Amino acid sequence: MPDLHGKLSDDEKDKVVSWLKEKWKGPVICPYSKDSEWIIGEYIVAPINYSKKGIFVGGEDSPQVMVVCKNCGHTVFLNAVILGLFPPGGEVSDARK
Repeated sequence: MPDLHGKLSDDEKDKVVSWLKEKWKGPVICPYSKDSEWIIGEYIVAPINYSKKGIFVGGEDSPQVMVVCKNCGHTVFLNAVILGLFPPGGEVSDARK
């Protein structure tokens, strides 16, 4: 798992790269710059949850890994649980239920 600040280790980044090599059928071309070079973001991030009253803090979240186009910065977010960086459980909801 990432450190206390959400930073990925080199081993975790390597795990993401291996997962991408298996799942992304390449070359994966950026839809904006048409480049095919991508980098892994340094940190786990999560989208902000909103409710009718504004930002909702303290509920379930979906930890994400950023995969960033090296040329233009276009960013793809991948679920860190599915990547195997977090254990399954309360971190994300299972849409199949």
